Amino acid sequence: MNPRPHKNQHGFNDGSGILVELKILHSNDTHMEVVTPLQLLGYMATLDTKFYVQLRNPSDRTISYLFHWLKKGYMWKQIPLTNVTEAMVHNLFEPLVSSFHECVAKEGELACVYKYAGSARFESRVPENLLRHSLYVVYLEESFKFVPARQFQFRTMDEYSLDQVGTVKSLMSFFGLTFQKSKSDLQEHVRNIGSKRPVWNKTIDMLDNFFKPYNERLAKLLNNDKWLFKRKS
Repeated sequence: MNPRPHKNQHGFNDGSGILVELKILHSNDTHMEVVTPLQLLGYMATLDTKFYVQLRNPSDRTISYLFHWLKKGYMWKQIPLTNVTEAMVHNLFEPLVSSFHECVAKEGELACVYKYAGSARFESRVPENLLRHSLYVVYLEESFKFVPARQFQFRTMDEYSLDQVGTVKSLMSFFGLTFQKSKSDLQEHVRNIGSKRPVWNKTIDMLDNFFKPYNERLAKLLNNDKWLFKRKS
């Protein structure tokens, strides 16, 4: 491969285009760091590499992500979790949605999705990432540039929760392994969805509307309408 340097950036070219770009995060130009999981996939993937991806409704995931952060003390450290209100949750997400739209209009989608890539993304809990990490299709569209879609298997979290044995059987077949079940290894159970969190319906509607165009792109990319994550009425 022939190196193809850029200002503050390096790439490697196999003749068909840049496959992997490494962003230099420090003044020392010899120190390069992979700053996105997509670039990591580019290194890991071979013709035999296979990936299992399990996705949850992005609005539900985003809300769950927030309460995980709160439980761990990553945000609002001085406020007991039991004191978090619906208004606080809504007033957190509403400006995040607006600021993301403004960012995309100004800087473009990829720039905004990966805005906190690198050390800030992994060492700090940036509130904007509550939304960004649920934009599944953006990451997958980029991943498919590195790895063919046929090397992925996708399931929803609900599919796994409702049929764990079936999911594992499918995975074993996908990975070329033999399925063997024992009671001690795998038992059917219903996923614990936890206690009701303080979230208004209008907050969920706002997030559903925010993620809707991304879910539509995901459904088209994976050729299956289940990725629209439509709620049961």
